[in-house]
Amino acid sequence: MNLIRLILLTLMLTALSACGGTQSCHKPQLYQSAQQGERIEVPEDLDELQVRKELKIPEPSPRPPRAEDDTCMDAPPTFGSRAD
Repeated sequence: MNLIRLILLTLMLTALSACGGTQSCHKPQLYQSAQQGERIEVPEDLDELQVRKELKIPEPSPRPPRAEDDTCMDAPPTFGSRAD
């Protein structure tokens, strides 16, 4: 009976430890390779698209590069130590 408990405890601890750790977000993500497409060409027998309703995507604001050991932006902050 104790052997079964020991095996179950070991399996549970192994499963829980697999969920921990920090992620690296420095690998290029799929969305980062996106490119702007061409405008839609409307056939002659249809009405033209309304230019004022087009979605304009602004250029991103420049930011300093993140350090290699930084966690992902969506990772929760660490508590307990303050950087003053």
